[in-house]
Amino acid sequence: MKKILLLLIVILNFSYKASAQCTISGSPNVNSSTVSCSSFSACTVIYVGDGVNPTNLVMNQNLNFGCLGPIQFVIRNNANIDFSSGNYDLSLPAGSSIVVESGGNIGAGSNCSASDLIKIGSIKVASCNGGGGAITDFPTLVSGGGYNVAIASATSICGSGTSTITASKNPAPTSSTTFKFYTVASGGTAVYTTTTNTSPYTVTYTTPVLSATTNYYVEAITNSNGDTTPRKLVTVTVNTIPTTPTVTVTHPTCSLATGTITVNSPTAGGMTYSINGSTYTNTSGVFSGLSAGSYNVTAKSAAGCISSVAVATVNPQPTIPVQPTLGSLTQPTCNVATGSFVITNYNASYFYSVTPSAGVLISGATVTAPAGTYTVTATLLPCSSIESSSITISSQPSNTWNGSVWSNGVPTLGQRLVFSGNYSSTGNVSGCSCQVTSGTVVFNAGHTLTIAHEVTVNPGGLLTFEDTASLVQINDTSVNSGNITYKRNTTPMKLYDYGYWSSPVSNATLSQLAGDSYFYSFSPITNSYVYHTAATNMALGVGYLSRTPENLIYNPTLILQSTFVGTPNNGVISTPIIKSTATNNLIGNPYPSAIDIDLFLTDPANSGIVNGTIFLWTHNTAITNNNYSVNDYAKYNLTGGVATASAALSGGAVPTGKVAAGQGFFIEANTALANGTYSATFKNSMRISGNNNQFFRTSNSNTVNSNDGGSVSQSLEKHRVWLSVSNNEGAYNEMLVGYIQNATNDFDALFDGKTTVVGNPVSIYTTVGTTDLAIQGKALPFSTEDVVPFGYATTFDGELTISLEKFDGLFDNQNIYLLDKSTGLYHDLKAGNYNFTTLSGTFNDRFELRFDNQALGIDTNTVFNNDVKVVSNNQGLSVYCASTPINKVEVFDVLGKLLFSQNNLETNAFEAIQWQGVSQMLLVKVTLENGQTHTKKTLIQ
Repeated sequence: MKKILLLLIVILNFSYKASAQCTISGSPNVNSSTVSCSSFSACTVIYVGDGVNPTNLVMNQNLNFGCLGPIQFVIRNNANIDFSSGNYDLSLPAGSSIVVESGGNIGAGSNCSASDLIKIGSIKVASCNGGGGAITDFPTLVSGGGYNVAIASATSICGSGTSTITASKNPAPTSSTTFKFYTVASGGTAVYTTTTNTSPYTVTYTTPVLSATTNYYVEAITNSNGDTTPRKLVTVTVNTIPTTPTVTVTHPTCSLATGTITVNSPTAGGMTYSINGSTYTNTSGVFSGLSAGSYNVTAKSAAGCISSVAVATVNPQPTIPVQPTLGSLTQPTCNVATGSFVITNYNASYFYSVTPSAGVLISGATVTAPAGTYTVTATLLPCSSIESSSITISSQPSNTWNGSVWSNGVPTLGQRLVFSGNYSSTGNVSGCSCQVTSGTVVFNAGHTLTIAHEVTVNPGGLLTFEDTASLVQINDTSVNSGNITYKRNTTPMKLYDYGYWSSPVSNATLSQLAGDSYFYSFSPITNSYVYHTAATNMALGVGYLSRTPENLIYNPTLILQSTFVGTPNNGVISTPIIKSTATNNLIGNPYPSAIDIDLFLTDPANSGIVNGTIFLWTHNTAITNNNYSVNDYAKYNLTGGVATASAALSGGAVPTGKVAAGQGFFIEANTALANGTYSATFKNSMRISGNNNQFFRTSNSNTVNSNDGGSVSQSLEKHRVWLSVSNNEGAYNEMLVGYIQNATNDFDALFDGKTTVVGNPVSIYTTVGTTDLAIQGKALPFSTEDVVPFGYATTFDGELTISLEKFDGLFDNQNIYLLDKSTGLYHDLKAGNYNFTTLSGTFNDRFELRFDNQALGIDTNTVFNNDVKVVSNNQGLSVYCASTPINKVEVFDVLGKLLFSQNNLETNAFEAIQWQGVSQMLLVKVTLENGQTHTKKTLIQ
């Protein structure tokens, strides 16, 4: 039963395959032993391969299709009949045809012999080598397209036109043969039929006018027996005419008398070109060696189609300009980095070029260039002259330090300085530019390197500036390269102190600051400090805080050093100034030298952006048993500066207007500005030599420095008085009143500076409008009748001292008095300090600064204050003065209320004061016979 079922499947499968067109296919080999004639009993066309995939029919035994009627045996593209495995035959029925399509093949490899046969009926159509009585060999059969087939070819068309199709039959007929031409592969009606009766039995057909490639099909019919060949495809190709050539003409030059025509397009494969319309031997499209004239350029495609003409003209050889001659050489100087020379035979119709060209400027006959050797060429397009003779511009004057001596004497600002060995400064050095090529170059404390232009530090060199040394540059546009090391020491600092910094170099991180604990900038928008990590790059012109580290020993203070490493800042530097809910901005000196803050404040770029007072953070050395942490801002404007500690206590320095390198400071945005972001500008013209030692370090001077004030303020007429308020425990604050040229009695941004309490237990100030001032500039001329009210504030109850810290100008010969309005007492401040007792609070109406002696009882202090003794015991008071009789004794409470008074005493000892009441602090005013007064504080218990 299973065998019957299997046979049924085979028959069904065979029935499915048996059709008019059948295919022999396999991947990739099919043995002839697997193919039988009976399997193709219903086939009229047998294909070898599918026309796409490779198929190799291996003749491993005879293959005979004799059981069939006449068939077409078609060897398709990628198909092959392989006779190499043995001497076997391929036999087709009589009347059959073999068709070898393009891409099909028949072969036997190295085993080719006459025994490898293809037969149709009794006819030996072909053997592998053409022997054995065969009509032809395999290659000829393949190239001829098969056997019993029509052969056809057509002429191609350019653009549009008719084509001639030539048709014949293989094998060649021997009797009358009819040829039919179709436009379809099967069926349809012939578009042309013709019969030939004579050898060579070849016919032609002329197509209609065609404008596109068209397929025709030709069949040949042998009239004697009616045998018809398969239809043969013949394609009439309509080729595109090449586009009109586009060409580039290279005209003759001064050195070449001929020109070149280069065809840019069309450039398809097989294209040939002509410039005379007849010769098409040029395949490159380049025609060289052409004389001046016009040429007709055409292109011919591989199909023989010729383009229309493009006319190309070769110009005559141009004129050669005259070789330039050079003279009138001017060499560089330090101030002028370039030299110049003149083209002596200058011709305005020529274009001149200079080699090398970097940095070169040509203006008429004059050439300006940096150091180098130059030649000049004249051009009259398209030709250039012979190069001129060379001319050399020297480098700027130079001076080299070789580690021992200078090559050109003591350096001057007119020389470019080169350090090629170790160097340690012994004084100031000036130069046009500075280059450190090798060695360690050190500028020691207090020394200044002044450079007009750029500073360059090569990788093999080191350039170091010790604390208080300076680098001053003049040219704002000069660009520095390489790194310097800039060292900056702090003032003596306590644990948890903060220093205010600004970087003098680019790309410095906060980690380079002396305090490596906490880092902050300040935001005027939030009116608060902004924390930064140590890796933050310091923006140019921005101020930063750094706190002293905890892992050091402070005894009780310690000087720390910041080491900045980077390219030194130079030229115009802008930093943001923000006006917001707060006006204070923390900025800083961006240069490795001091700046004259007067020039910054009065510069037109800044005068409308910022107010005219800077605030410099100080930190005073703690006093033994001090109850207060005294912190404050030293202040400076064009009126002058105020310190934050008495010179007698901790050497508090008065700002001079020379802001040191690395110094950060606060400054207010101009209060008249609308809220927004603006820019303050630093320039090289603000930088100064030296004056770089006031990073608020200790100073014992209590006199007015002759350099006090910046260069602008020094030129102003000024007469000034400095007052301070302090106590014995170290609390201190200072104010300045000055009569200054250009100041008014209203608020002046450049002359009036606000007070800043910032936790200070005491403060002293004047007031303009509603603004409390640490510095007040008043209008000239000065009058002895002028009265300056001033206030004070304190956070504790107890005794304070008002002192005349210093004075200058007309006050060298002018009396200065303090009026205590609560007691009516006038005190000569030049004679001594004024001591008083106070409660905590703010007091704006108690004191006045006066300059005449209208009041009685002015104390001339010819008797020293210590000569007057006030003793309290058993609720009584006694007053003694051994050197001068006592005339009057008055007792006040701390608010200035008179509690007791007795005069005309004429005694050196007054012991009659009995006191009843609560314990309190009293002020005892003692008036002596000579008119001198002394006020003492005492505690009654």
